[in-house]
Amino acid sequence: MRLKQYLPVFFLSASLPVWAQLPAGAAPTDPTKVVATVAGKDVTAAEVQKMLASFDAQSTQAFQQNPQNVLSQYFLFLHLAEEAEKAKLLEKSPYKEQFEGLKLQVLQRSRINEENNTFPVTPEMIEAYNKEHAPQYEQAKIKAI
Repeated sequence: MRLKQYLPVFFLSASLPVWAQLPAGAAPTDPTKVVATVAGKDVTAAEVQKMLASFDAQSTQAFQQNPQNVLSQYFLFLHLAEEAEKAKLLEKSPYKEQFEGLKLQVLQRSRINEENNTFPVTPEMIEAYNKEHAPQYEQAKIKAI
């Protein structure tokens, strides 16, 4: 299998300057500056910032602890995705069905998030709700039983 012969080269060919180990926001100001080389491909500061913007907190923390490893894994992930597209794996079972299921999940979560994030709640609505539900928020103080 061709993939097996390329994986060690892919992992071992990542190099990264010291800036990547700095805290978030301390990246160089020049977005075109080459800050890493992965599998012979130069990676710019802008590409790293774009990658980090898509990360969750745990992945960002992993990057701060070991940027070389995270970059290698990220670009391996991209490479494998490109290879899967070239092989048209999404047109074959069971990948086609799995992809459709994942797509539905993402669409469902996106719709819920969009509704939650864009639903207008005015101060008047909050006040009206609190008045209507005031008995739920009353407290009784008992000194002795």
